[in-house]
Amino acid sequence: STTIHPNLTRRGSTTIGSELVFSANYDDPDGDMNRVEFYLNGRLAFIDREKPYYFKFKPYSDATITQVDREWEVLAVGVDNDQNRIALQENGTVQSSVLLPEATIKVPVNNAEYAHEQSIKIRIDVRGSNLESLLGRNSGIANPNTNLTPRQMNVLANGELVTVAQETAWGSGIFLADWVCDQNLAGESGEIEVLGSIVLEDNMVSGSPFTPVVLSDIVKIKVVEPNLGGDPKAVVNQTIKDLLGKSATEQEVNLAITEDMNNQSEYLFENDDFLRWASHLSDREIFQNMVDAIAGHHIMIGQFPDYLKIREIMDTYSAIPNYGQDGSQDIDGDGFSLRQESLFLTSDQDAADFPSSAFSMGSFVDDILSSSEYTSIHGKVPALTPPSGGADRFTNYEKNRRDFVRIIYTNKYGTSPTIQQETQGSYRISVFDPESKEAQQANQLMMMQQLAMYSNFGVGGVGGQGGGGGNVNPFASLLGNTNTQNPQQTAPAFRNGEPAVLFVVNMIAEESINNMDMIWGASSKRDYYKTAALISSIWQDNMGILSDKLIAEFHGKSTEQIISELMKDSRYYNRFGGFSISRHAQEVEGVPGWKWLHWFGHFNDSKFPWIYHSGLGWIYVHGPTDEQTWFYLPNSGWLGTSKDIWENMDYSSQYLWLYEQNNSRWVAYYLQQPGGKTFWDPQIQNYFTY
Repeated sequence: STTIHPNLTRRGSTTIGSELVFSANYDDPDGDMNRVEFYLNGRLAFIDREKPYYFKFKPYSDATITQVDREWEVLAVGVDNDQNRIALQENGTVQSSVLLPEATIKVPVNNAEYAHEQSIKIRIDVRGSNLESLLGRNSGIANPNTNLTPRQMNVLANGELVTVAQETAWGSGIFLADWVCDQNLAGESGEIEVLGSIVLEDNMVSGSPFTPVVLSDIVKIKVVEPNLGGDPKAVVNQTIKDLLGKSATEQEVNLAITEDMNNQSEYLFENDDFLRWASHLSDREIFQNMVDAIAGHHIMIGQFPDYLKIREIMDTYSAIPNYGQDGSQDIDGDGFSLRQESLFLTSDQDAADFPSSAFSMGSFVDDILSSSEYTSIHGKVPALTPPSGGADRFTNYEKNRRDFVRIIYTNKYGTSPTIQQETQGSYRISVFDPESKEAQQANQLMMMQQLAMYSNFGVGGVGGQGGGGGNVNPFASLLGNTNTQNPQQTAPAFRNGEPAVLFVVNMIAEESINNMDMIWGASSKRDYYKTAALISSIWQDNMGILSDKLIAEFHGKSTEQIISELMKDSRYYNRFGGFSISRHAQEVEGVPGWKWLHWFGHFNDSKFPWIYHSGLGWIYVHGPTDEQTWFYLPNSGWLGTSKDIWENMDYSSQYLWLYEQNNSRWVAYYLQQPGGKTFWDPQIQNYFTY
């Protein structure tokens, strides 16, 4: 398939001096593509050897200015490694001449290097003639110049539309955007070419509209696999993404990094500043939403959810900005994709209209209680309180409530509640029914407490809920987001009834009622579920089965210690290809945990930072940066090497030169490992072992 950028409503009708981008989406299922050749009006103009394939060109016509049809044609010829060819064609017409402004990318700078999934700022300045005629992303939009509203500009990465830049104010010519770097858009080189694209108002020629197009200069950046052991920006960005489910802004990253973190003298997962900062992230509302998701699933189903289920719950009931990473565009640049805004009924045309990050607790609980996951194990939730028309004399509501309490309590704690706890839980459910006499008594008690607070502290001490009379449920706030300061005031209708939903919500949130626990003698498990959320967030798809046994390995330790231990585990760093030397090593097929570097040999990094080397045995690796690596051998101390040394070694090299710290000398490790002679001393001209 092919694409012409910007998305013109009139195919190919453009103005002399304009520039376009032709994307050719070639894929060869039988083998690798070799190249794509781009021909402009029959002449070879460009060859692209890395996917995605694109061609930036200025359309022109060989026809004279007096001719009506002045056509241009671009032919993209894809060539695979077997020299098979297939052609894709686009054409259009060109007419007239307009003085075009000039677009220049100010940020990022040329040849800058970023980590995969790092959020960066993009700034494009448009200067010169006809600025007042700038229109936007394509010629089919409503003219923003009529109301003097800011214009928008497409931002392309290797020919693919990745984000939209918004003008700071109408007429400023300064366009800003956030973009999360995507290594998948780069070829083997890791390089991505960034450019901006905007159209001017249509130019009418002989009654026909032609669209002037402005492309910016190209800035080339490099996107690399993040060094999550030693690069502070990469690890801060990834930790925000893991714990909060969103990509960090450059400002968030820069504010998080301390001088000690920048020092790079130790791995970040052992740095106190980093661990304290990461611990504070786990107190944020969005992370607590994940705690709610895991706790809720376990309390209702009796089983912990896997990572995919956790993500499904979070994506459905909590809106977290994803900057268009779900494949749909973020047109208004507010961080929420078009798909997200459609799901939460907000506008992707207005940056001020975006979803709340609140967790819709009531809907989540009601949906799970109605799901086959719940009903196939526990059956349908029975009627827990009489309907408004009066009690059914054949229904034992008290028994139904106690049975429901027993299910939820047993799921959460793994043991059955006592008779007293069942009785208290049943009473709590009755109170949650706004029609019941218990609710009216509880509401009367709350009103008395509020009056007492008012007499002592005035209106500010009442808590903002008002006196409340009649059948207002004093616990209705639990049905909305338990983590916000503006709880939902009007309880929605639930399939399983408000009392059942409220009871489960409170078992998740563990909020006290009249300064008393929901169920007496039931211990808090909030920290326990927080540990589960940390494991899930940091290990993600590598977590395997989340279980009490796994949680018990970490629960009870400080949050800082839990994060450090989780990040040192191979189930974390294997998500990114490893730490230190492991990041650039090749995995040995069929031998889990073993990797190979041509300049170092075979090693197993499953206990990183201790690794087991096939020739040297157990070694401690210290290499937070990609410039220098130190190996600690128990019998010899520290031995160091540098990037300058290993980059100059080819696959036929026999020696790795290492600096021995104890004796301040250079020795060579013999990679071929002859029997018992592993090192070479250039001074005595002989092999030796430690």
